Amino acid sequence: MNTQHGIEDLIALSRRNELSAQGRRELESLVQSSREVRLLLEAGLEFDAASSIDPGDESRVERLAQCAVRSHNARPRTPTRAPALAMRLAAALFICAAAATGAWSAVGIVIHEKARIAYAPEAVW
Repeated sequence: MNTQHGIEDLIALSRRNELSAQGRRELESLVQSSREVRLLLEAGLEFDAASSIDPGDESRVERLAQCAVRSHNARPRTPTRAPALAMRLAAALFICAAAATGAWSAVGIVIHEKARIAYAPEAVW
């Protein structure tokens, strides 16, 4: 095995103690000839040592998974109100903007009319 994929397979099988005698010889040869392969193997072994599984971990994980599934299934399936709420908020904002535009226009008309009266009072009568 001279490909990187093959080297990774040999290292993984070695870490799981599933390597054949021929695979062990091949891995030993690769470890002696390549610093990279030796470092990969050492890093994997150190990772295995740091992340060991304690007795009972499988049952804990199984209980957690069952609890999560029960919790998910126990929730009522109600439709969300988010789209309706968003539409109401958008409508309210549109109405407020229209009202503000109308009020601003009215203020402009009043100001314009007062200015016209102030500068040409005879034109009013």
